[in-house]
Amino acid sequence: MKAGKFLFSEQTRVFSHALFRASTEILLSPLRKASGLSLPLTVLSQEGVEHGGTEFTELHLEHGHVCLVLSARLKGEEYEIDVDTFGVRLAAGTVQGMAHALHTLLQLLPPAVFSPGPRIGVVWAAPCLLISDQPQHPWRGAMLDCVRHFIPISELKRFIDLFALHHLNVLQLHLNDDQGWRIEIQSRPELTNAVAWRPGTTRGHQRARAGVEAVPHGGFYTQAEMKELITYAEVRGVSLVPEIDFPGHATAALAAYPQLASGPAPSHPACDFGILESAIFPSEENLEFITPIYEELMELFPSPYFHIGGDELKLDRWRSDSRIPELLREYRLESLRELQPWFTRRLQAVASKHGKRIIGWEEIYHPKLPEDAVIMSWRGEIPADREGTHEVIMAPYTHLYFDYYQSVDIEKEPLAIEGVTTLEHVYSYDPLSGSASSGNIIGLQGQLWTEYLPTEHARQYMAFPRFCALSEVGWGKTTFEDFCGRLKAGLSRFDVRGTTYRPLRTQDSTL
Repeated sequence: MKAGKFLFSEQTRVFSHALFRASTEILLSPLRKASGLSLPLTVLSQEGVEHGGTEFTELHLEHGHVCLVLSARLKGEEYEIDVDTFGVRLAAGTVQGMAHALHTLLQLLPPAVFSPGPRIGVVWAAPCLLISDQPQHPWRGAMLDCVRHFIPISELKRFIDLFALHHLNVLQLHLNDDQGWRIEIQSRPELTNAVAWRPGTTRGHQRARAGVEAVPHGGFYTQAEMKELITYAEVRGVSLVPEIDFPGHATAALAAYPQLASGPAPSHPACDFGILESAIFPSEENLEFITPIYEELMELFPSPYFHIGGDELKLDRWRSDSRIPELLREYRLESLRELQPWFTRRLQAVASKHGKRIIGWEEIYHPKLPEDAVIMSWRGEIPADREGTHEVIMAPYTHLYFDYYQSVDIEKEPLAIEGVTTLEHVYSYDPLSGSASSGNIIGLQGQLWTEYLPTEHARQYMAFPRFCALSEVGWGKTTFEDFCGRLKAGLSRFDVRGTTYRPLRTQDSTL
């Protein structure tokens, strides 16, 4: 910390290196709207950048201005902020690093910066200080389940804004499941023509067996919409990773293309939740049929990763399918349990052909799994952890499933799937603890499954402030008491934005 404050005024101008031109909107869009200041932008280009180079250029800070600087010595997500009474200097070596710098500057400003319109009487100032910062873990992710309840593009953008503000850098989109299909596939149009909508949804909790409310539910994203969302996220330092979950969780896909089914094909997407028995018959012909799905999405999403799901496959349909013994002989596999690893290796080959690495839930682990595959551990302990063969993303349901209740007093909480994950419990999590080898863990991820979250209000209530706690676990945390002290002030940003969150309550913890 340094003495004094920098005051934004009508004389303040913003100078940006050309690489960060789009990034300036992170700051300028909300600050102009809330303050009414003009904040004119000047983009200073550099010959090296214009011709594809990355040489370092120092942009001289002018009195009373904000300057976004490209620095060759700052790598990856690393950034620096220098605030003095005479100006603000933001430095990074990448667009992602600059996004973090700009979001931190927003956090230094009054919460009113997030107002939807002009705010009178606010002193638009940032405290003088010097920040040099970088994350502990490279993967700090959030997963949104867009299938059980559809999440519109406008809401996804609001989630991206909030995740980026808290320095989360990966958003995994769960795009298919038993209950629907959520992304346009031009080569397989029935996935959206026939099964983007389901005829109804289970009333109350699945365990209550109260029947189905016969109100159609669904929606899907066009590839043009998703391409625009990818760009929106990238500017804010967030990478979008698609998930297509096969060979289980395939009821919707099998309703669209029944020839893919092992056993009886469903007639429509599932209206209930849980682990269903439907499965794709793992033949070469079926793999050739579904490969274009992956190829279209690998072309659409620039992320080097592609999530193939692979969890919770029930073997009942394969076990009772009379065609399976012949497949085992043809593929020279010893048992039925060798079929999913075979299927996974085939998907990995498609990904490698397109320059991608696969991620899968921990059920994809097998001694023959290609070494560049990444394991997402949702049960928290897998053989790959101990052996250190594969990179691992920790996503344990015990700490990081945010569709769980937020208090042991569940009668006072909205309907949730099960379990209790309090804010303090999230903050207590250490992804490097337990049986895992720290050398191969690349980060952590929180999951927001939406079986019982039908509205934006419900989804935000379950997401925040638990994602705030996860963000610090991923970036670098202090103590829970210190976190809570800062969080109380931070929640005022949610109030200004109109974001729903679960209020802090003294009975939950030490708050």
